[in-house]
Amino acid sequence: MSDFKLQIGCLIIALYFTLTYIKETQDKKLPCNRIFDALLVVAPWAIVFDGVTAWTVNHMDIVPNWLNILLHAFFLCLMNAVTIIIYLYMLNLTVGMRTRRVRFVAVVPGIISMLGILIFLPELRFVEGVNTNYSMGISVYFCFGSLVLHFAVLAYLTIKKHRTIEQHKKLNIFLFILIMGALLLVQILFPEVLISSLLPVLALVELYVNFENPSMRRIQKYNKEMVTAFATLVENRDN
Repeated sequence: MSDFKLQIGCLIIALYFTLTYIKETQDKKLPCNRIFDALLVVAPWAIVFDGVTAWTVNHMDIVPNWLNILLHAFFLCLMNAVTIIIYLYMLNLTVGMRTRRVRFVAVVPGIISMLGILIFLPELRFVEGVNTNYSMGISVYFCFGSLVLHFAVLAYLTIKKHRTIEQHKKLNIFLFILIMGALLLVQILFPEVLISSLLPVLALVELYVNFENPSMRRIQKYNKEMVTAFATLVENRDN
């Protein structure tokens, strides 16, 4: 239990927000964001496989090496998928993905990182630490590099398009990048801490609270309808 108690806590939080979002969205009859829906599916599984690999890597005497590598493949790919989904969500939130150039920037880094993770899986090695074992290798570095690359591109595009992006969106994006960067730095410097499960749950909570909260979205919907109604009224009274 001590091998994956952090992952259990993160999974409980992720499932709570997922179920709350589904219930409130259905009750209020609000449209769903497909990218956020993808995060709701992928994030809990990433946490599950994080916990599973945290256990298997510490029980290599009973877990075959091939099974350990296979489980780490799911874990690394799911964590990378979380990074890609967050990136796509915030990219769509800020600059949109209507042009071919933006869609190219959105897709290519994710494809490269996924291929890198899968290609170098056979070279994955398991290190015996003081308190816990952990995995290292080029596949892990690709997962780390994917986070840095995606968020660096997101930060660049946000700065470049800062005049057309709402102030609260810019603040939330840069705060999120700062938090994810701090988590990544801690994980790299202290690989035994195994805090990677914090990334998907913090991402889910961040996007839910600041952008996808059904109550907030309903108010925004009413405000938009009110503005539209006033604009129509003014147009009808204009001779």
